[in-house]
Amino acid sequence: MITATIYIHGQYDPEDVIKLLIREQLIAFATHDLGITVYRNENGQMKTDNVNVIYVKTSALMYNHLIEHLDTFYPEQYYLFSTPIVDFSDSVKSVVSENVKRV
Repeated sequence: MITATIYIHGQYDPEDVIKLLIREQLIAFATHDLGITVYRNENGQMKTDNVNVIYVKTSALMYNHLIEHLDTFYPEQYYLFSTPIVDFSDSVKSVVSENVKRV
C-alpha cells in the first residue's frame, strides 16, 4: 500500500479529481488541502505554484494507473509522489482490498 500525494494546479477542484479516482476504483481513501504554495528551484531562481494537494491511499500496483488517468484528464497540471506504507490496521487493509480494483 502507498500514500500518493498529488499536487494539482490550483484551478482544478480536488473533489473532481477524487471523484474520478474513486469512480475508476484507483483509490480507497482521499483527503485534500486547498491553496498550498509550492516553492521550487528553476535554474537557480525560486518559483512558486499555487496547488491543491490530494493525499490518497491505494495499492502500490495502482501507481502507474494513477499516472495514466492524471495524464489523460490533467496533462502537465500535476506532480505525483508516493510513499510506501509499511504497517496499517486490518480495517484499512480490508477497505483497500474491497474498493481498489485488482491489476
